[in-house]
Amino acid sequence: MEHHQRQYRPLRWAAPLLYLPMTALAIWLAVTGQPLFWVGAVFFLAVFVVTAVTTPRVLRNTETILTELDRRQSEQQTVQ
Repeated sequence: MEHHQRQYRPLRWAAPLLYLPMTALAIWLAVTGQPLFWVGAVFFLAVFVVTAVTTPRVLRNTETILTELDRRQSEQQTVQ
């Protein structure tokens, strides 16, 4: 679970740094070039939205699970 948490933490800042400029580039290319680039713009925007929505939720759930596991471990040590 901690590995999972470490894996998702950088996405909070990395996703906007990656997907928003790529979306802007795809929109610029679509306006100045072929309309096929609109597909790329929609793709990058969709990936950004999905990442922006799921990352905080995954981090909250992971934190909750880790807290519960710590609580159960401390209870188990107390009983023994």
